[in-house]
Amino acid sequence: MIIRRGSRQSLQSTQLPVLAASEIGTFAFCPQAWYLQRMRAPATRAAEERRRIGSDLHRKIGSQTDLVRVAAVVQTILLVVIALGLIALVALAVNA
Repeated sequence: MIIRRGSRQSLQSTQLPVLAASEIGTFAFCPQAWYLQRMRAPATRAAEERRRIGSDLHRKIGSQTDLVRVAAVVQTILLVVIALGLIALVALAVNA
């Protein structure tokens, strides 16, 4: 489509759909939720129930992820403590 200077024809018909930042966030969190929102899927009672169940599952997964992160930090701290303990024991053995 060629637009000449002074033309009042709209470019809307040739523009691609625009993604909002919130849509990208929705897609990153849950691609299916993004798709349903983008397709304007009707919100039936069954769909609302499935959405509630999905949200509950996402929260459960999130809390499990938080526990894994805490466990990784604890593991790192314990490994550092063990390494320092071994270095201390070697130092004591060499000085003895």
